[in-house]
Amino acid sequence: MIVSCLEVNYLYLTTFTLNCYYLDYWESYVKKFFKFIFLIVFIGVLVGCSGNLKHINKGLTNLRGQHINSLINRIGYPDSQRMIAGRKLYTWGSSRLFAIDGNLVDLYCTITVEVNSNEKIVNWQYDGNNGGCRGFANGLKN
Repeated sequence: MIVSCLEVNYLYLTTFTLNCYYLDYWESYVKKFFKFIFLIVFIGVLVGCSGNLKHINKGLTNLRGQHINSLINRIGYPDSQRMIAGRKLYTWGSSRLFAIDGNLVDLYCTITVEVNSNEKIVNWQYDGNNGGCRGFANGLKN
């Protein structure tokens, strides 16, 4: 039976204090162990997703010359559409923040596609990391 450290009985003070010390030690050890395991699994997931940017590059290259609807059908509706210097641009974006052991990790991805007057894809660019681009990469896989 585990007794909390607040329930101290005068007759068992020495034994109880010793038990609380060992419980605190093991609890701290177990927490550190699980943080380490979580970090290893998280890094493994990110490394396992290393092909995401490759899939985006290949997928967008294959869509060059096709109507913008072919891209929308694969990755969903864009977040914005705008005209800059006479060029029509569609933009998709994704961003997620994770806290790992007190550090923030930003998983993000932005895809910008330029279309001509016939709504055919003529140019594109993307910026992001593997974790953030995973959803778009899955849509662009052949």
